[in-house]
Amino acid sequence: MSIDKNHGGFSWEWFSQSGNCNCDKVNSHDKTNDPDVYQKLQGSGAIKIEFIEGKNWKEIISFEFLEDITMRGNLGFFGSLGGETHHIVIKKGSVFSFKKIQE
Repeated sequence: MSIDKNHGGFSWEWFSQSGNCNCDKVNSHDKTNDPDVYQKLQGSGAIKIEFIEGKNWKEIISFEFLEDITMRGNLGFFGSLGGETHHIVIKKGSVFSFKKIQE
């Protein structure tokens, strides 16, 4: 995930798949069993990603924030020097949805 402000800095947060099975989608938010749950690598938080799949493609259609997540930003002049200048908190239960491209 990234946030960009007038090309004057950025926020880049990494998430890693936390489910430990290659099974069909599990209908719970149990981070140990759900392959669609991703854990934030720096700091705390988890998101659940919903995909749509075809024969030769896979597309993200939404992600839900399972916990409050802080996105850190290095924006503007001070950000270009390497310091964190902004924190954006995305609250638990927030969902970002995307328009389907493939059918």
